[in-house]
Amino acid sequence: MPKISVVIPCYNAERYLHECLDSVVNQTLDDIEVIIVNDASTDGSTEIIRGYARGDARVRVIEHEKNQGESQSRKDGVLAVTGDHVLFLDSDDYLDLGACEGLHEMVHEHDVDILHFATSVVTDSPVESEYVRGLENWMRPLDNTLHGTDVLDMAFGESPQFGQSIWDKMYSARLCQRVFTQIPDGDFPYAADKLAFFLLAYFASSYRGVPDRTYYNYRFGAGVSGSGRVELARFETFCKSAWVADKLDEFAEATGSPSCVAAARRVRLTILRDCLRKWYLRVSPEDWSGGFDLIVSYWPLTDVVSVMGELLSEHQTEVVEKVPGDQLPNTNPPEVGLRSTQDEALAASVDDRLEAILKSRSWRFTQALLTPVRAARMALAALRGKADRFRLFG
Repeated sequence: MPKISVVIPCYNAERYLHECLDSVVNQTLDDIEVIIVNDASTDGSTEIIRGYARGDARVRVIEHEKNQGESQSRKDGVLAVTGDHVLFLDSDDYLDLGACEGLHEMVHEHDVDILHFATSVVTDSPVESEYVRGLENWMRPLDNTLHGTDVLDMAFGESPQFGQSIWDKMYSARLCQRVFTQIPDGDFPYAADKLAFFLLAYFASSYRGVPDRTYYNYRFGAGVSGSGRVELARFETFCKSAWVADKLDEFAEATGSPSCVAAARRVRLTILRDCLRKWYLRVSPEDWSGGFDLIVSYWPLTDVVSVMGELLSEHQTEVVEKVPGDQLPNTNPPEVGLRSTQDEALAASVDDRLEAILKSRSWRFTQALLTPVRAARMALAALRGKADRFRLFG
């Protein structure tokens, strides 16, 4: 039985694939297996993969006849592993040559379900060093050992203590296979890894972070990361991450754990926040209207209002101008805002009226509705009955 199984989902990655696979087959620890899931690549990746498989008996290949997405590729790879532990490696990234040997030694020292190591960010184009350091710090492991529910709480609490990426950690194969059998089959959207790691953290009995060991090289900007413009078709995949949020909510509700439900809610808003930031920063001006249409077609409007309040606190004028909507015919856009009230009848209609206004989008979001972050947050709280009641006026 191999000591470590390295699972590599691959789709059209010929540019970086040699570097990725060389970093694995040349590990200083020989007793490993490499499972490459070729997700119906249409470039030169297939021939590259087959060449490595012919030259190294440790390399196993799973071929998808049609593209099924990264989530399904990871799942198929995990269910095929025979090693004691599992590492995930993206096909545009690469490992330090001593990664498997070092991790094998550490997991015997610490004997944990999740062993978290440090990551180095690699860029092919100029990126501010401050941004790179910030990204590396965000992925930095927690220098501590955790047990039981502390693993989920420290990963997804109100102030997360370590990064939630799936590929900068080594897992027990038992834990991995338990989790991935519960992830539905299919081509699921961006952020599916958040669902996988949420379950891994929930079911893990223990975690250890080793911030002084850097074993993973993450290529910023090669996949969905980066800062380039995003076409609407691709942006829709970000919007579809609402599916991940829904699945997280379903799982958390089924556990009956209030802390798990609260953690899933935080992840939901984090995913939506990322989606809205991509709309604000990466969608072309001519597509702002269509991009916003996509957002509200996948996400609950009350969530959108809440998170947009945060965006407005940072980029007030710019965000307001990007929200679509024609002027009302023969009139100026109405002044719409929120006003405190104790009138229960009025309060009961807030949700319906917000949705009606946002759906019609016959006016542009005004500063009175969204600019004050306090108002947006309290409005959402009011809908849940947790704060003073509000009513729309105009």
